[in-house]
Amino acid sequence: MRFYKTGEIDPETKNPLGMLVLYDEGKPVASMPATSGRPGTQSLSRNISGNEAPTPLGKYIVGKVGTGDGNPEILNNQFIPITPEFSTNRTALGIHGDTNRNKKSDGGTSGCIGLLKQDFTKNMAKLEEFTKNADHKKIRLYVDY
Repeated sequence: MRFYKTGEIDPETKNPLGMLVLYDEGKPVASMPATSGRPGTQSLSRNISGNEAPTPLGKYIVGKVGTGDGNPEILNNQFIPITPEFSTNRTALGIHGDTNRNKKSDGGTSGCIGLLKQDFTKNMAKLEEFTKNADHKKIRLYVDY
């Protein structure tokens, strides 16, 4: 998997848009629009906890689809944890739906990768199937803006 910024800006929230791409044997099999961080936090340190900056650059191990423990920022309470393979002060990073997408002043996430709301159900189903099918191996996510 890979997450990167597309260079596009959400016209409502002014947050940079990105793309989450799923790969099978090195070939892209699905892609989905997403965001990370909030407007105004894009240039903050990605390694400081609590500043709502985008997901830190680097390699992650992707977990299985689980629950967001009732966090109101997590759409449909579905959350996929991502564990950094590097040192960072950030915790509780993951992939989930962006519930703030339609709030003009508060779009984006607190540092997770947020799937856009309008395609969330379809894209979360793709992610769930992808992680189930790769059960025998570690799934890695590369975040490289």
